[in-house]
Amino acid sequence: MIHGGVGVAVGELPSYLVRTESADFFSVPQVSTGIIAGAPYQRAPFASRLTGMSTTPDLDALAQRREELNARYLTPVGERPASSGRGIHHAALICSDVEQTIDFYQGLLGFPLVELVENRDYPGSSHFFFDVGNRTLLGFFDFPGLGLLPGVEAIGGVQHIAISVERERWEQLRERLEAAGIAYVGPDMGVPESMYFRDPDGIGVELLSDPLMYFAGRQLDV
Repeated sequence: MIHGGVGVAVGELPSYLVRTESADFFSVPQVSTGIIAGAPYQRAPFASRLTGMSTTPDLDALAQRREELNARYLTPVGERPASSGRGIHHAALICSDVEQTIDFYQGLLGFPLVELVENRDYPGSSHFFFDVGNRTLLGFFDFPGLGLLPGVEAIGGVQHIAISVERERWEQLRERLEAAGIAYVGPDMGVPESMYFRDPDGIGVELLSDPLMYFAGRQLDV
């Protein structure tokens, strides 16, 4: 086996990448005494976001508020100023195990590892990057010895990262996920362009076949 190599055969994937239990991506992790209860991909149903709330949101009022914000801040394409940015250089996430993360993102999903160095701010910690296309990087840290707890969905957290891939490649990755027994949602919910799933640390990942700057049936920059 080529451990962590691009295009490693699905049958040779490490056991921790093979998940057969069902999973609800749109969910809130159930946490007890600092650890996620149940299997690594087990989550409470999406409906629990409503049934478990201390207060029920006023959906009509929230919809009206969105319309107000749209009217106030959303400028037509032809009137928008140019963005100050050139694009996202990298996102930086936290993983529990460097090799496990390489096996997942490079070995399963096909995003090449392009750098692996020591974290300049924390001796012993690794800082590493995957090429996710269009000169964009997905970065990770590990923090050995800190005893960090699994993440939960919370204000200020990352709900998911969305990576655009060509449709042909999307179909190939769908086959790889299914062969590895990794649960995903999207097509079953009427979203045929997207697959939502979780990495070994529970980070939400979306692979979508839409092009960049395309959302909800239209191009946002034209």
